[in-house]
Amino acid sequence: LEPPTAMPRTTPLVIVDHAYHQQTASSRFFLDLFAALKPVVLHHDLGEAALLERLRQTPSEALVFFQIQPKPRLLRALGHPNVTWVPMRDDLRYDASRVRQLRGSTLKFVNFCQEAHRVFEGRGQASLAVQFWPQVPEAALRPSRAAPRLFLWDRGYLQWPLLKQLLGEQPVDSVVLRLSPDPDRQAARPSADDIRRYRIELVEGWLPREDYRALLAGCDLFFAPRPLEGIGMATLEAMALGQGVIAPDRPT
Repeated sequence: LEPPTAMPRTTPLVIVDHAYHQQTASSRFFLDLFAALKPVVLHHDLGEAALLERLRQTPSEALVFFQIQPKPRLLRALGHPNVTWVPMRDDLRYDASRVRQLRGSTLKFVNFCQEAHRVFEGRGQASLAVQFWPQVPEAALRPSRAAPRLFLWDRGYLQWPLLKQLLGEQPVDSVVLRLSPDPDRQAARPSADDIRRYRIELVEGWLPREDYRALLAGCDLFFAPRPLEGIGMATLEAMALGQGVIAPDRPT
């Protein structure tokens, strides 16, 4: 007789996350909140069939999709009784074709965006509205300047040409321009004339968190990098460091 096949051990929590968040650390705060449960993190860099197989091999008491929308057919195939989705504000744009398909499911929601919370709750779906703010080291006093030093992180959405248009003829001490776009996006490099005129300091690629915050802390104003945010961690960090924030009038 063949020995019985060992059943996989059930883990308290499995979190499905974007693979590129391993580099950007955008979801680190969320994982830290549940560190005591020692969650298993599956990075969704494979197709739906491969993800389904990995989930079946990792049984859990609770399953959370962080920003990645769980497709209805995946939920039906998985048959998990306790699934939560942490959506982005962007997902409301796909209401007709994607999000509405989840109506009537047992899927639960955690929303950092109040508008998204109202939309899901209004459909009778279980939604928890939460707020989060980061703990950051107290920043040193910034030097007094006649004009502000600006910080712009070009993630491929709100970029230097728009900020230049907003500035117009207003005086600027200098600009820190971080060119580090999201996957499948491209940064917009300023012209040589703009670099000289606005005293632009170009910073390319990813930075350790401490280096990024030190660079940010030396600026006076922060320009939000995206028009729609799931959580807006970069903006929250800037506010926690005492920055003035220039941002679109969006709910998150």
